[in-house]
Amino acid sequence: LTFDKCTFRNNLAKQSGGAIAYGNSPTLTFISLTFNDCKFIDNLCDSTGTTSPGGGALWFNSQEPVNISNCVFTGNQATQTETRAAGAVGYGHAIYAAPRSLINVENCKFIDNGADGLESVIQMSGQQFNLTNCEISYTEVGKSCRGIYIDFPGIVNIVNTKFVNCGKNNNVPAEGGGILYKANSDSVLEEQINIQGCTFDN
Repeated sequence: LTFDKCTFRNNLAKQSGGAIAYGNSPTLTFISLTFNDCKFIDNLCDSTGTTSPGGGALWFNSQEPVNISNCVFTGNQATQTETRAAGAVGYGHAIYAAPRSLINVENCKFIDNGADGLESVIQMSGQQFNLTNCEISYTEVGKSCRGIYIDFPGIVNIVNTKFVNCGKNNNVPAEGGGILYKANSDSVLEEQINIQGCTFDN
């Protein structure tokens, strides 16, 4: 399934994935997804009052690869009551990668996603996540959040990616303004994390 040159704007979900959630259906688990040259603007996952993880724009739990290239994510947000920080802000303002997921993100920009400096633009909780030649940045300091939170011992490759003004809000994250790795799972997998050629500019 391919999305090419699509725009997702001002969409709302009450559980997972403000624009798109994919992978929970047993009949669709083995279909790969591709997003090329798409825009995700001001989407919201408001899972307040639930235990759902979020994903302001995208939420994935598919066993087949998800490929995202040349896309722009702007002003997306995930909110919920229960968080790892004070305030009602949820996980993965732009992308939430759930435990079964295999995700490749390349040549994408993530701009001003989130609010109040809480939680992260990308939540990596899946089997494998590759982030290459991307930019996670803030022009509005009031929205500035952590760039990436990794809480699952999978395979993570972050290559040639820029982190600009992440965690610069008054509610600066207690741990890891750019990237935080804190495995909360009892997975039998051994983490393989590669961070290469990245820039962290605050």
